[in-house]
Amino acid sequence: MRRESLEFLVENFGVKYSETLGIDLKSGREEEIFKWFLASILFGAPITEAAAVKTYKCFQKYSVLTPERILETGWDGLVRILDEGGYTRYDFKTADKLLIVMRNLVEKYDGKLAKIHEKSLKPPGFGSGAESS
Repeated sequence: MRRESLEFLVENFGVKYSETLGIDLKSGREEEIFKWFLASILFGAPITEAAAVKTYKCFQKYSVLTPERILETGWDGLVRILDEGGYTRYDFKTADKLLIVMRNLVEKYDGKLAKIHEKSLKPPGFGSGAESS
């Protein structure tokens, strides 16, 4: 397909996944950024686009859109949500992954993705006067 044709299709018919999912990334709010993070995990499995979208909407339906709510929902609850969304072949593995990621996010970064960013800007030993010569 020619480049011009692809550009035309994207400009006229393309919609960003964040828009499809109702995620307001432009706001810069932590909760919106987290929703995008969750969606990126769901889209990361080798499943169809439709199943990833449907599964994210199931997380929305059950108000499981924070690290704390994911942990509260637990493995069995996550598997039910993932199955409802069509994630059946990867439900167990994804439930495990979500719990590990969210537990680390809560324990190490108070459940805030912004804290990961802040810490990455100030790596230990850099700019603290502890540099070696």
